[in-house]
Amino acid sequence: MRWLAWPRIPVRAVTTRASATFTVARPLPRRALYMAALSALRCNPVLRPFYRRLRANGKPAKVALTALMRKLLCLANLLLKNPNFTPAQQHSC
Repeated sequence: MRWLAWPRIPVRAVTTRASATFTVARPLPRRALYMAALSALRCNPVLRPFYRRLRANGKPAKVALTALMRKLLCLANLLLKNPNFTPAQQHSC
């Protein structure tokens, strides 16, 4: 997932002295993953319980959706490495 957030461009807020916020330099892949995560949330019987479990544990919706995006990216990488991969197999992301 590093390729989505690298390189980071620091943007300092003028009115606060808080730590720097960062903008993502690659918005197109991130948008694509966001839309895929929304679709998986609604239609995928394997990933929907993952999202619901995160929400039940008190995670905010955006944080849970970002975790779902990361899970989708890990699953895509596993599928590229092993074409015979099925989501029912044990995997760690």
